[in-house]
Amino acid sequence: MKRALLVLLFVSRASADDKPWAAGVASAEQEAALALYRAGNAEFEESHYPQALAKYREAVKHWDHPAIRFNMAVSLVNLDQPLEAYEDLEAAMKFGDAPLGADGYAQAVTYKKLLDGQLTHLRVTCDVPEADVTLDGKSLLHGTGEATRLLMPGEHQVVASKAGFVTETSTLVLVPGKELVHPVKLVKLEARTHLERRWDASTPWIVLGTGAGLALVGGVFELQSRNEYQTYEQLLGAQCGHGCGPNAPAPLDPTTAAHKSTAHTENIVGVSLLAVGGAVAITGLVGVYLNQPRAVLEHAPIVTPTPGGATVSARWSW
Repeated sequence: MKRALLVLLFVSRASADDKPWAAGVASAEQEAALALYRAGNAEFEESHYPQALAKYREAVKHWDHPAIRFNMAVSLVNLDQPLEAYEDLEAAMKFGDAPLGADGYAQAVTYKKLLDGQLTHLRVTCDVPEADVTLDGKSLLHGTGEATRLLMPGEHQVVASKAGFVTETSTLVLVPGKELVHPVKLVKLEARTHLERRWDASTPWIVLGTGAGLALVGGVFELQSRNEYQTYEQLLGAQCGHGCGPNAPAPLDPTTAAHKSTAHTENIVGVSLLAVGGAVAITGLVGVYLNQPRAVLEHAPIVTPTPGGATVSARWSW
């Protein structure tokens, strides 16, 4: 097939009247393209496919002739670049068999069938106005409609987004020789609210209860201290009617003095517990106020594509 390909020559100075592929191409440009085309064929005969492809690409800058495109396609097939080869082959077949000849066009049809079995077709449809759709990070479609792409088999990523909608990220596995139709489906964001507290509902109440308990115990100690002082004063009056002390007729009973010492200790403990308990109780009251439930506006997660995959971020509003 290679030898048959290389003898595909076209006549320079073609007229645009019966050859639409020559429209607007001056004779000098046609001759320049023909010279480069022949040079490319010479490289192709030696299996120098990159060099041949370079010559053909220079040639189409002068004249985009279907025969040059055909030879470019075959060079790309030999370089294992089927996607690029398919695009050039379609350009070569644009005007039918007239510029290639019957045999050349038949070869093009055969090549296209072979490439169709290696590549895959993707068709993406969208019925959401103003939606932005990308394929592998590149813009594919905006708004309603459909777009088709010829792709290499394997994984490809389609991302569709629009303000007020949940972003859709789809990883598609494309199979050689098959067409896949992917309809974009965007779902509106539904705002939801839920009640949320800073801490567990019972935490500030436990703090408040602890403070109140400490203050209550402190009050008990203060009451006992007061009773001890009263007992001490009563016993002191009864025992020391005529005076007590080192020079007094009778020494002070040790039991009476113990009441005063106990009253003093209980007073210190009671005051300390009242102070600490009060502070803790106030902290608990403040916590109860701050821990009142608040409504939180919740949005669905938004998926952001990245070159290596996708990341998910969630947004909430107070």
